[in-house]
Amino acid sequence: MKFFFCLPGLLVWASLLQAQDKLFYVGPAIGVNHFLARSISFSSPTGLNGSTTNYKPSFLYGLEGNYANKRFLWNARFLTTQRVYEVSAPYIYNPSLLVRLGVKARYFSLPLTISYKLKTIQRLDIFAGVGLVPEWIGGQFDRISYDILGSGVAFSLDPQKPNKAFQMGGSLQVIGRHTVNRRLMLQLQPALHYFKKMDTPFAKTTNSSLSLSLSVSYVLNRPGGLLYF
Repeated sequence: MKFFFCLPGLLVWASLLQAQDKLFYVGPAIGVNHFLARSISFSSPTGLNGSTTNYKPSFLYGLEGNYANKRFLWNARFLTTQRVYEVSAPYIYNPSLLVRLGVKARYFSLPLTISYKLKTIQRLDIFAGVGLVPEWIGGQFDRISYDILGSGVAFSLDPQKPNKAFQMGGSLQVIGRHTVNRRLMLQLQPALHYFKKMDTPFAKTTNSSLSLSLSVSYVLNRPGGLLYF
């Protein structure tokens, strides 16, 4: 998969870490995003105006790299997810009827965060921090559903390219890191993501959402600066 092409660059970065108090980790990450997300303020070319957009939870996966130096933790991830957006609104030509529109698209993101260690509880380190979230849409939006509810009437909707494929957001996150042994680290990261504008073919809205990811990372350097696998 595309994001694994980032691995050689991460290995070069790890080879530069020589100090005893610096550690670099890399490993796979999985999780869920866009849960507890909801947006209003809606304008649509498909006849759905003044409605609410529901952001369905979606599965995410990718590759993660961490650089730890004393109390600071730098984190970079390359993630992908297929998001589903669903809208219900009164039909513009007959307000007594409800129209539902659902579409899906493949998203890629590169969250870059910096966090500060707040507390250590035995083998668990707790961090809090902020970050940037560059995000882009790979491909087009495909229709899942587009029908007048209860009427048996469905509309066709061709796949549509995004109005704006790239956007930049911000994040606030809490990170819990558990040391399994001298080589492995488990990391749980709940985060709040905010984008000023979510731009799809059928909606332009402000948006915030929660994500939760879990990663298993492998230490690429140890005290003395030697890499091991």
